[in-house]
Amino acid sequence: PGGWRVLRAGRNRGKWAAIRPAHAEVRGRYPTSRDAGLECAPADVALLLEPLRSGGARVVFGTRAFKSHSAFSFWYVVGNRAVTFAANLVYNSWISDLMTGYKAMETELFRSLDLRERGFAIEAEITARLLGAGVRVFEVPIEYRARSREEGEKLTALDGLRGLRTLLRCRIA
Repeated sequence: PGGWRVLRAGRNRGKWAAIRPAHAEVRGRYPTSRDAGLECAPADVALLLEPLRSGGARVVFGTRAFKSHSAFSFWYVVGNRAVTFAANLVYNSWISDLMTGYKAMETELFRSLDLRERGFAIEAEITARLLGAGVRVFEVPIEYRARSREEGEKLTALDGLRGLRTLLRCRIA
């Protein structure tokens, strides 16, 4: 609707399996990725587009507030904050939510990203590639209500370590 085109990855192999092939398929001005798990409100995608359309940003992340009623667990939030802190430290930046499932950016910027990661580490790679290129990330608050582990997959400590490895790999490469 309204000129939007939705790309689907067939069977569920994770977000990376949808994002990487989208490089060749993307059309329009602002490709937007969002998690399919419905932890974030689909209507919030519009919030990401406003700073892009006004010319105030080249890339926008939807940032989650992690309130007591919306967070999955203490350690899940701490892990996300640790990986985000590492990105800020390594890239001398200030972002609040690296692993957010809502991202939008200019088409040519999206196409310029050399994405190779599989799994959840693709979120760290997208962020690292952007920050490494000197692109400032604009953030807007989005609604978030975490699912339980039974309702869907969750990041683990291993995913956090893979994210850290990706940040460092992209920085020294």
